[in-house]
Amino acid sequence: MEKKFRADIYFGSQISDLVSNFSKYGLIVMEYPALSLVDYNNYYNELNNYTARGGFLFIGGKLVGAPSGQDINGIKFREILGQSPQQRTAIINKSDLHLGLPIGENMIFNEYLYASNDTPPMLGPDNPFPAENFTSIAIFNQSSDAAVAKWQYGNGTIYFFSDFNAIYKIN
Repeated sequence: MEKKFRADIYFGSQISDLVSNFSKYGLIVMEYPALSLVDYNNYYNELNNYTARGGFLFIGGKLVGAPSGQDINGIKFREILGQSPQQRTAIINKSDLHLGLPIGENMIFNEYLYASNDTPPMLGPDNPFPAENFTSIAIFNQSSDAAVAKWQYGNGTIYFFSDFNAIYKIN
């Protein structure tokens, strides 16, 4: 993958290396980062600042390995406990230029992780921008929770996927 996409690959224990190299990247994909609370707290500002300065951030899966409710870039990341092992169906309800997912089609996720725009805009030095233009691109059928979402933070854009290992089904 490194040669095909000219990508640098970092593993969970290398979060400090990734953060120190943020300036090299216009796009960062974090697949199931499950950051420790210590790393989340240590790099919270850097993650917010990367996006605020114009970076593209894709997050798939659990942001923090602790209980849900942590925020990043102005949006909360949540998990429905006791339901994650089951496959959960979501329907694509909005189009997006970069994703190309057709409205009305289904995606099946192995986890019930979702993003919610219920973070109050507590602006300050740690969080200088509000999340704007939050869009649920796909929602879980059993609720209105965002299985795939997009929003702006400062000059950047964030995409969230409940799980990158989703199954895409054409109706």
